[in-house]
Amino acid sequence: MDLQRFAIKVYLEDPSKLDPKALIPVFHRWIQERAIPDHLLIDVADYSHVPHGPGVMLMTREGHFSLDNSDQRLGLMYTRKQPTEGSFGERFQAVLRATLQARQLLAQESDLSGGLVFKNDEFVLVANDRLQAPNTTESFETLRSKLGRFLPGLLGGEPAIVHVKSQPRERLALSITVPRALDIPGLLQRLAVAS
Repeated sequence: MDLQRFAIKVYLEDPSKLDPKALIPVFHRWIQERAIPDHLLIDVADYSHVPHGPGVMLMTREGHFSLDNSDQRLGLMYTRKQPTEGSFGERFQAVLRATLQARQLLAQESDLSGGLVFKNDEFVLVANDRLQAPNTTESFETLRSKLGRFLPGLLGGEPAIVHVKSQPRERLALSITVPRALDIPGLLQRLAVAS
């Protein structure tokens, strides 16, 4: 399995505190400021009217960031569209780094009532390529094995990795939970060194 296209999602602690449309001017400002390193920020799209959809999206050449509610849990999702160099572990770390960089920016965003609070002990990996990673037990086990080679060292402990969506028509999704809250600034430093 040579998975190139996948997404990582981090969840909000309290989704009721956020009006998704409040992200529209924030994302437009990010485009002007070129706020996400290594990304060409292009446009903002509002899909907040779509139930259980992608919400408000920030489009980039490399991928897109969205306030996603597709699994009925509101969170920030980064979906990588363009291929990246390196092993799966290196690609995963690049996507995780971009996700956490945007997460940190949102958490510090004064235009969002003092910023948003995200969960620090759980995130989800979604395979966005049904040919490379169909939603089967075999694909889940293969991906879990690949993650098991580097995640414990990266996250500072053994994560629980669970197959989230068992319906074949759904994209393969893995919930990754750590026993204690992650130090996000420290994790970003480790990811910067690894790049």
